Amino acid sequence: MPENHLNLTAHLGAPPDATITALVATASPVVLADFMIRLADRLGAHGFQVEREGALPYVVLHTNGTICARIPIPHISADAVIARFAFIAKVDLTSPEEQDRRVGVQVHGRHRELFVTFQPAQGGLQLDARFLDATEVQAPAPPDAVSQAQPLRVPRYTILGEIGRGAMGIVYRAEHEALKKQVAIKVLHVDLAKDPAIAARFEREGIAASRVRHEGIVEISDYGRLASGQSFLVMELLEGTTLEQILADGALPVRRAIDIAINIARAVDALHRAGVVHRDLKPANVFVLEGDRIKIVDFGVAKVVGASSTVNETAAGAVIGTPMYMAPEQVEGRPIDPRIDIYALGCTLYRLLTGRPPYEGDSQIEVLQKHVASPIPTVQSPHGPLPTLLERIVSRAMAKHPDGRHQSVLELIRDLERAAEAVSRTGWRRWLPV
Repeated sequence: MPENHLNLTAHLGAPPDATITALVATASPVVLADFMIRLADRLGAHGFQVEREGALPYVVLHTNGTICARIPIPHISADAVIARFAFIAKVDLTSPEEQDRRVGVQVHGRHRELFVTFQPAQGGLQLDARFLDATEVQAPAPPDAVSQAQPLRVPRYTILGEIGRGAMGIVYRAEHEALKKQVAIKVLHVDLAKDPAIAARFEREGIAASRVRHEGIVEISDYGRLASGQSFLVMELLEGTTLEQILADGALPVRRAIDIAINIARAVDALHRAGVVHRDLKPANVFVLEGDRIKIVDFGVAKVVGASSTVNETAAGAVIGTPMYMAPEQVEGRPIDPRIDIYALGCTLYRLLTGRPPYEGDSQIEVLQKHVASPIPTVQSPHGPLPTLLERIVSRAMAKHPDGRHQSVLELIRDLERAAEAVSRTGWRRWLPV
């Protein structure tokens, strides 16, 4: 009988804390990871986490936000379990991005699916695994199996085709039946809709974006639920490309970089005035339209300041954001305010000017540590020398402590406008003080 089966069968009836503590000392990462899945299934838990808070990581089993068990484990065991899940999910652990995957597993003779999220944290990676809908079939259905069997129907809209898809949902091109106006409709995957935390994150995106009316913010015109229980967002249809795709060709000319940064900053100022902190500003979340007009998209982790919530959206010490653009206080899980968006704007401006992120490394953890402890790198453009003012703007926006940054986006905009004036001068006048 395989080692895996012997270990798990011997321990499944014991209390979870004693079981996991015992297995940590004796079992391989394969056994421990397999056991966590089977134990969560047996206890009726909706999922489990490997989280890092304080001196030791913890294995946490939870149901509807209520913790069933919370057991400390050594760092080496946490790393090994996360590496095992990463292998199953085919995730690149050197990527600086948070990554989501759907994983099919066999548990007690049944097929179940997990929605697994790998998140960077100060002490290492964290894992969040949530069970999706259980089924008796032997192979997982594709995420859009329902829509293949029954064409997707959204009240008042005609679906014209699929634009793209991700781990959270599918985006469709559609047309309003009465107005004949084309829109984009983002629909949450049917099985993810059953998880309250994931559904709340999707709903939060609509609420946050709809609070702001500004030319630089994607317009959300409708929100609702389908008969299947799936949430959907109706938003304006954007024709353009992301700033991330544009930057694949390298740094932008200095004046264009400043102009795009000013446009982004004006949109962020509108967010902050509406009480919204984006928390994940980055080139991939900025659409660039004709004439370098921009639209900020993806408000899935945005925070509406002062809003109440019935769902535990962010666990204590959790890290939310993208490592290459995260403020030190985000990395350390400390309280945040709108100045984290200013830090992300500073990182984005740095990349616009240089063609690369301010901090790079072989892993997410290395990048996060540099945001906290490494000096702000020198801004060097491949298009030639930069005015000193522009270098000072980047350094101030990226100050390690929030009090050292621009205290509002308006302050940053004023500085950027002065820099735009400086680089527009010709000859020796470009270097005059401004």
